[in-house]
Amino acid sequence: MTILFIAEEQHVITGMLSALHLVDDSPRALTASCFDSALEMTENLDALDALVTVTFTSDGRNAFDIRDDLARRFPGLQVAFLNNHDLSGWTNRLEVDRVFGNPPEQEALVDWFRVSKTRGSTQTTEPDPSARNGHLVPLEIPETDECHDEDLPVAETVTAPGQHLGDYELVRFIVDDETTETHEALQLSIDRPVALVLLKPEFTAQKHTVRAFRSLVRARAKVSHPNIAPVYEGYEEAGAIFYTRELIEGSNLPQLYERGKRLDDQSLISMVKTIAAAQTYLEANGISHDPIKTRHIYLGEDGKTRIANTATSEPSDQKSVANLVGYLGTKLQTFVDPEKSVIANRLLVEMRNPEVDWTWPSLQDVVTRCDDEIAQTTSYEPEKPIQIRSKKSFLAAGVISLVALLVIILFFVLNQPEGSEKRVLNQMTKITGGEFEYQKGEKLTLPTFWIDTYEVSIAHYQEFITAIEGTGSSKYDHPEQPEDKKTHTPENWEAYYNSASQNIRYEGLLIDLNCPVVFIDWWDAFAYAKWKGRRLPTEQEWEKAGRGKKGNLYPWGNTPDLERFQSSRKNYSAWRPVDSVSGDRSAEGVACLAGNVSEWTASFIDHPEIFGEEIPVIRGGSFLNEVKGMPDLTVRQRLNDPGEPAEVGFKGRDWIGFRTVSDIDPKLKVAE
Repeated sequence: MTILFIAEEQHVITGMLSALHLVDDSPRALTASCFDSALEMTENLDALDALVTVTFTSDGRNAFDIRDDLARRFPGLQVAFLNNHDLSGWTNRLEVDRVFGNPPEQEALVDWFRVSKTRGSTQTTEPDPSARNGHLVPLEIPETDECHDEDLPVAETVTAPGQHLGDYELVRFIVDDETTETHEALQLSIDRPVALVLLKPEFTAQKHTVRAFRSLVRARAKVSHPNIAPVYEGYEEAGAIFYTRELIEGSNLPQLYERGKRLDDQSLISMVKTIAAAQTYLEANGISHDPIKTRHIYLGEDGKTRIANTATSEPSDQKSVANLVGYLGTKLQTFVDPEKSVIANRLLVEMRNPEVDWTWPSLQDVVTRCDDEIAQTTSYEPEKPIQIRSKKSFLAAGVISLVALLVIILFFVLNQPEGSEKRVLNQMTKITGGEFEYQKGEKLTLPTFWIDTYEVSIAHYQEFITAIEGTGSSKYDHPEQPEDKKTHTPENWEAYYNSASQNIRYEGLLIDLNCPVVFIDWWDAFAYAKWKGRRLPTEQEWEKAGRGKKGNLYPWGNTPDLERFQSSRKNYSAWRPVDSVSGDRSAEGVACLAGNVSEWTASFIDHPEIFGEEIPVIRGGSFLNEVKGMPDLTVRQRLNDPGEPAEVGFKGRDWIGFRTVSDIDPKLKVAE
């Protein structure tokens, strides 16, 4: 007997080999841990009697293609699958193959080996025309006087298609695990398809197993939610113990993934909404349940999501909601259609954000806002019939419009505020993930992130100061912030901010609200970033944002050019409004990385004199470099001079500002 085993775990293969030797003293057994290796092993085979393989490998591939290929080459091949997944969506590929759990029960496997061995090694390498649809021919049990039901595996006699259990007629086998088998069945009295979960006959005499089975049925019967598959009834008939539940139509996520399914915004957001609602219900009602997995999530032909009933009779090991939301965000990302899943993609990125302390209700809130956003982008106004106007009507309308325009202009001229005018400068630029050149030729890879297009302005930092005046800043402070630092308002802030507000000189230098904020220390920059729901950039992220994919030494290329520092607004000799220096921009559009002010980063460097101490890395040139010379974007800086304590490395200066980064699209709104 020649047999091929495919399983990723060695202990599973070892167990199957032991079972095989109970049936055949000298089998020819081939073993492989993946489908590709298995195909290589069979290239020169003249015969193959049986194949036992996992249904799905950990990389998402299924065994049906290799089964079909081997069945064409070795007609009459006996096939058994090792499976722990719901195969509802794969019935058209199962044919008549046997399905075991993974790992399989030895007794059932031995019985299958015996039946397979009686067929003998009849294969040739020429295809048999009797092989139906290029798949397998049915397993035929010879009807002789010597072959009785008691010689067949118990499960095949009790649960064979066509058998009746009370009001139910079994239709087909779906899946089994250690103690149960699940079948599609028909409830005859009302002609309703159901899933019938049967306690395997060999366990019906074990009181503790029966008790656990009944407890599980009771727990799942308590679940009543429109999106969770309900339990219909528990039943005990002629020694058979089983319950029935909804037969979920459609395919679960692993099956959809295997088919290369992609989903649009509406489908993905609706799916997350259903998941969050179902999990909120279970949590709110104190129902113990297994952590949700992709195999529990189904998408029907009607586009609606259904969730498998995962209630348990005893408390299960629950992962944190944040971990589960992150897991779902990762798994669902594979279904994103780049052209049709823009809003959903932002949602999934946020779901993977480790900084968000997710709850199921907070996820529901975010999804609801995504729903609203979709509704707004898909809404439309019915076309109105075109009305033909006379020339006089157009003339009158023109005169009225001109008068209105003059009034508006006059209003703005008369009400123009004196001094500095704050502009909205909190835009962010997407830096696409991938490989880039770091420092002097080192190749690094970073994921996608978003970085402030402009350095944080004085006006925007004032918003932070105002926001924390009543509540304090402790929730935004760095855990290692010095105890004697009680505020994030610089000592000179009042005079500094007033000068900027009035667009006058501070310490002899012209300044306005849109200039980069300076005089703030590293702790201030950290707190501001956290308040914004962001963080400071690492020096690797900062350098990639400036040098781009080409690895330029300067944002604009590889040649230093002081003219690039010039502002479109005259008389600014030091700090320039962050949006006024058009020459100092990277290929992605990030402004003022080479000049204006240097910037704090989240990265640290060893203190030059104090062993074990680290101080922040500063990146980028500043207005001072217009005199000292322009550094390129690879230059790393620190504050400490010889003899100075470590805390000096964190102090604010008039030439250091900062900007923030986000791991998620800033357009995505997040529940507080």
